[in-house]
Amino acid sequence: MSTSGLGEPEQWGLPKNVRLGVLVDLIALMDIGLLSHTLDLVVDVNNPNDSEDGFYTDIGVEYTYMYHTAIGDKLGFSLRAGHRKRPRIFADPNTLGIGVLFKTHGIGLKVDYTSKSFDAFYDDERVVHILSVAFNF
Repeated sequence: MSTSGLGEPEQWGLPKNVRLGVLVDLIALMDIGLLSHTLDLVVDVNNPNDSEDGFYTDIGVEYTYMYHTAIGDKLGFSLRAGHRKRPRIFADPNTLGIGVLFKTHGIGLKVDYTSKSFDAFYDDERVVHILSVAFNF
């Protein structure tokens, strides 16, 4: 607890978020035997204590094709789409993305790209491009 300029203690606590998420592989759920393909549906419900908006939800879908070689290497491609349902959001609630995964000899390289539009907040369209690179050992 800290004190304000007048010597009175502030009564704010740390922000907290109660979050429940579910991921379902729709292809595995249908049991159609496509082992190289996944179609994941993700739903998150959040309830932060530091927001006047209350509950909000995020929903997304990701399709992945994973190619396995005879010597154990992996090469995968992913396509993603998502939607954020929030009362007050400055960005376009829809997102799109792609990803590539390559793994050989126990070392993996993952490259993801996504873009988000902020045209609802500005007069002209402004797009943020996000590129991430990860190495797995």
